[in-house]
Amino acid sequence: MHKPTKQTKEQVDRWTRNGIPRLLIAESLNISYTTLMKHYRNEIKTAEANAVIEVANHLYQMATTFIGADSRGLSHQIKLKAIMYWLDRRGGEAWKPTAQIPYVKTIAEVKEDDVRKEALDPILFLTQELRPYEKGESKYIDPPKS
Repeated sequence: MHKPTKQTKEQVDRWTRNGIPRLLIAESLNISYTTLMKHYRNEIKTAEANAVIEVANHLYQMATTFIGADSRGLSHQIKLKAIMYWLDRRGGEAWKPTAQIPYVKTIAEVKEDDVRKEALDPILFLTQELRPYEKGESKYIDPPKS
């Protein structure tokens, strides 16, 4: 039977803060996932919450202080992207991006799609009628030169 110690509780806290998956933590302690959650649920939940709070506080500090490089030379933009990535992955639903920006095709993509449809349209292909680009009516393809 597993008995949690102060040392194992500190390890679980540290591993959880560093983002180690719970199954791997259980394996590292040679216990089952159920035993891990039975004995260390409080440490895991607290460590996860504290990690999110620390990263969110760092984001706030970055937003309200001088924009420049830190002592290790990391630029503000790189740190900001790392924080945003971390919060998106581990911060929970509250930190997920909410704005859904629809993809809008460029003019070149629209023209390419129209040309492809025009050239591969099975109805036009099966009829004896000339295709629009063969008649010189296409907006995108020059008529063939005779």
